[in-house]
Amino acid sequence: MRQGTSLLAISVAATAALTAYRGVSPAGALPAAGGRCLGPSRTDRTIGELATVDTHGTAPWEAGGTFARFDKLQVDAAGRVVVFSAGVFCGIAQEAATIGQIPEVQIVAN
Repeated sequence: MRQGTSLLAISVAATAALTAYRGVSPAGALPAAGGRCLGPSRTDRTIGELATVDTHGTAPWEAGGTFARFDKLQVDAAGRVVVFSAGVFCGIAQEAATIGQIPEVQIVAN
C-alpha cells in the first residue's frame, strides 16, 4: 500500500543517486546499514537534485527483508527497511511486508 501521512517533509540536496521509497542520510546519500536516516525519499533523484524526504509521520518505504506489523526497523545499505537488530532504530512497520514490497512505515526521528 503506497500511502502515508507526512507530518513533515524536507528538501535535501542529493549527494548520491537516490531511489524512491528508500532512506536518505543526513548528508543526502544512502545511509550506512543500521545508520542514521532522515526518512524515505518520495522520488528518484540524481546528484545535485533536491529530494523530498518525509521525516515525520508515516510514509511508504521499500522492504529489504520480511517483517511483521509493529516490528521495529532499521535501514540496510540500500536504504530499505529491515528488522532492527543493531544500530539506529528508524521506524515501526504499520503493515507486514516481504522483500521488495513497499509498506507504510511510521518514521522515528533519529
